[in-house]
Amino acid sequence: MENIKKSYTGRNIYILFNSHADIKALHSYQINFELVWNFHHSLVELVEHNMIHLVWVLGHMGIDGS
Repeated sequence: MENIKKSYTGRNIYILFNSHADIKALHSYQINFELVWNFHHSLVELVEHNMIHLVWVLGHMGIDGS
């Protein structure tokens, strides 16, 4: 967690998703994919020091990276 090592704490972090399935996968009791597990683990570490907001946006809303 490079950002935590740099003492980026006490922040509001917004993570934008354009897929409901991605958000549901993070809330699942059983995680079946390594990528989802790694992301979930990173979120757990970030939320210890920051406020995390998971936000769904339409994929065609013109937001870079969505």
